[in-house]
Amino acid sequence: MADVDRIRAATERAIAAMKAHRDAGPSITGETPLLFHRVTPEPTPAGPTWREKTELDKAVASEAIRGRLPDVWTLLDIVESANPPGYLDDGSDVTLQARDSWQVSFFYDVGDLDYIDRITTPEGLVFSPWDWPAGAPGRQVLMNWRGVGDREWLLAHEDPIRTIDCTALQGDLAVDEDEKDGITFGRIDLIGGYLDWDASVVRRTPVPAKEAA
Repeated sequence: MADVDRIRAATERAIAAMKAHRDAGPSITGETPLLFHRVTPEPTPAGPTWREKTELDKAVASEAIRGRLPDVWTLLDIVESANPPGYLDDGSDVTLQARDSWQVSFFYDVGDLDYIDRITTPEGLVFSPWDWPAGAPGRQVLMNWRGVGDREWLLAHEDPIRTIDCTALQGDLAVDEDEKDGITFGRIDLIGGYLDWDASVVRRTPVPAKEAA
């Protein structure tokens, strides 16, 4: 429980810092409303939610699509091109048209833009950073984004990121508490691997049989 409380507290501090940054600068809504184009989202596939999935489940799913996605900064450029309003008083979520036929769904908390919910590629691939495991490249950056203009701030304040390539890992790689926190909060990226928090080890993500053949 102490680990869960520590993670929750750190996440709340990060979100508070981002909101303070946004509130201190020019309003992203301003006097002239941002132009945005609503679209009807595709139905969300039935299945377990991100809270119900194991880290292994998330790792297998995210690894399967990693090569089909651009880097996180390109993704955020696409997200911000949708021009989501900072406040929305007619629902908790909205799906907007972004550039180059991408679509982005945003979640609003009591009217305030809270986070990126889902992203849909021009080819129809739907994914969510919440469905990615801790350590997935770009996951924490996408989850820390809170509004138009945050991409520039996040890019300017990006900390050096350590990368652990797990694709050739044989057996388990032991990690200490600092490394576990680094993986959880985006300071350490895992390529082809996932964190087993309780066991304090990093494991290689298994490759589906048809891909391994």
